Amino acid sequence: MLSSLEGRGTSVQPSPSPSPAMHDIVPQLKEAVVCPAPPSISSAVRLFASPSPARAPPHPPRSPSASAGDVRLLRSHHASLFGTDRLRNVVACLGQTCPWTAGVGAAEMASWLEGEIGELREEIAREDTGEAAARKRIVSEMGDILFDAYMLEMICRRDYNLSDLPPAWQVAAEKVERRTPYMAEWGDGGVTADTADEAERLWRAAKRREAGAETGRGSRKKKIDSDRSFRRDRLCDVFLARAAIIATGACGVILGFVMGTALSRRK
Repeated sequence: MLSSLEGRGTSVQPSPSPSPAMHDIVPQLKEAVVCPAPPSISSAVRLFASPSPARAPPHPPRSPSASAGDVRLLRSHHASLFGTDRLRNVVACLGQTCPWTAGVGAAEMASWLEGEIGELREEIAREDTGEAAARKRIVSEMGDILFDAYMLEMICRRDYNLSDLPPAWQVAAEKVERRTPYMAEWGDGGVTADTADEAERLWRAAKRREAGAETGRGSRKKKIDSDRSFRRDRLCDVFLARAAIIATGACGVILGFVMGTALSRRK
């Protein structure tokens, strides 16, 4: 790592003895930290557009007793990241050691996200969107939205114990892949979409299949409950029918007895 930093003209002196709390962290960072050259615009777009959970090295927690050398190592690690990897590391650090983030709830974070989306709408609606300053404002508002979205995902995981579930961005990627099977990058080649209408039709068809699979378990349970209810109703109907027959027969017997008694008295 030090050789790569020196190659970029950065002078970093290693800590002679990392603190015990950082003993396990420093070796990980020495393997994980890579300081690449500034990426091209095309690679930056790819990083921005399609984040991959496997690409960002995990953020190690900072010990309060970290030495100066350990802190420099953590900073070098963060400085080596770019695009969504860097933003995700910012959010991870805030979630672990920032006291303000610890007190923010999901509902509050969601409201801020809605506010940032509203501000972006306002910027898009302006008439000067072609000017340099306006374009910078749009990029800034988009960055605020991405930051709030990543923060909201992290806070929801923290507050609702979602650590056993995959990351939200991975779930979103898989969902879009299922609903766009015509894309060459992940489709099976079985379908194509040459127009927006065809793409929308495939999207809706995939969404209906997902909804059907999701409700399939519930519908089976409802069918079982319905069958049980039907059997109960049938038993009630049979019981009532038999009770009516018995009652009718009993009434006939009583009526015959009464009429026979009345006739015998007249004689």
